[in-house]
Amino acid sequence: MGVDLGRIAKSILLFAGAQPVLVVAAGDRRVDRQKVKALTGGAKVRIASAEEVLAATGFVAGGVAPVGLLHPATVLLDQSLERFPDVWAGGGVPEALLRLDVARLPAVTGGRFADVTAD
Repeated sequence: MGVDLGRIAKSILLFAGAQPVLVVAAGDRRVDRQKVKALTGGAKVRIASAEEVLAATGFVAGGVAPVGLLHPATVLLDQSLERFPDVWAGGGVPEALLRLDVARLPAVTGGRFADVTAD
């Protein structure tokens, strides 16, 4: 892509208890499950299986878009994405990407910026 690794936004589906949580994180950061747990009410947080990803989002793992989810989910946006004007995110299939304006991410995803990655 010819862009900083951080500008490749990864969409990771987690479950906080039974609640699906989509974390959109910068490519150069690791999601901190303890921070997600604190932000979602304290239930145990785990990574979704490939089958759960498809069932919850309508997208296969590796191509999850942060928009157009099949079922509602809490969406948490890595606040470190705000250092970029735009990012590239999954486009629904592993071979496609979407270019998204970071300032518009809350509006287009229904999410909110939060501290969700490890320092």
